[in-house]
Amino acid sequence: MFIEAKYPLEGKPSPPNAVWPHPQQITISNDVLYIRPHDLKIDSNIRSCDIIAKAIQRYEPIFFPPKLAMIYHHTLTTSRQIATIEATTVWGSLRGLETFSQLIYIDQQNYVVINDSVTLVDSPRFQHRGVMLDTARHFLPVSIIKKNLDVMSYNKLNVFHWHIVDDQSFPFQSSDEAKKRILGGEACLWAEFVDGTNLLARLWPKASAVAERLWSAASVNNSEDAQFRLDVHRCRLLRRGIPAQPILNGYCGNYEVGMARSMVNDPAFNYEDGSPTESTTIDPSAFALRIGNSKIYYVLYIISFIFFVLGL
Repeated sequence: MFIEAKYPLEGKPSPPNAVWPHPQQITISNDVLYIRPHDLKIDSNIRSCDIIAKAIQRYEPIFFPPKLAMIYHHTLTTSRQIATIEATTVWGSLRGLETFSQLIYIDQQNYVVINDSVTLVDSPRFQHRGVMLDTARHFLPVSIIKKNLDVMSYNKLNVFHWHIVDDQSFPFQSSDEAKKRILGGEACLWAEFVDGTNLLARLWPKASAVAERLWSAASVNNSEDAQFRLDVHRCRLLRRGIPAQPILNGYCGNYEVGMARSMVNDPAFNYEDGSPTESTTIDPSAFALRIGNSKIYYVLYIISFIFFVLGL
């Protein structure tokens, strides 16, 4: 995939909380709530489910800088300082957590904010949404492979196709009848000229475009608007320690590689020593996230009591 900037740029610029891939339905108010990251408490009455417990641990720092049968449908609403994520499975809850993390952003005054009112209904267009990684030709460090799995989750991809060994390739052609039975697709990265020094930068955010085509509705096909949202998403990946290549002439401020707040080498987003990332200490006084379950729904409640200014 090759994206060339054409000036003047066409399409509609995206806000800093543009969700990627594009949701099936989303309505966001213009009002924002101010969030103090260290006053976030995440709790659940299904902590016995290690999937949710580990997801909460992963997403605590992300909030602030697969089987094909899995069901990812989820709804997310925020109103009166309460955000609720509803899903029929834990997999939908995981995707809802990622969506919520993308709705939190830093405004022009350098405050961490979220829109006061959001209504979102989302589910993937295809069940199979993957990335093929070729490790047969060059050595790739385990830490780089793990970071690639992280950025796959940021893009709501669910299948990791690991090409470990290689033989002579063969051509494949699909008939129109076979196309009707397509389960999904994947972004492929061959390794003739790829190793640990350039894997993440070469793959992302180009593979993010594939991720949206596999998740979002077929009607989401305006490439002029998508280039701005992808530019926003590229900055989001930088804030999560992924050295994603630039889209258009986008500038991500102090989070650019080499700048003061670059997260690319931050221990929170790397696997240098093989030990799990330490979670941030949370003050329970101001912000709470509850995860509950019933016969029908896993429900995530994000309750805010106090919103203050955070100077980052």
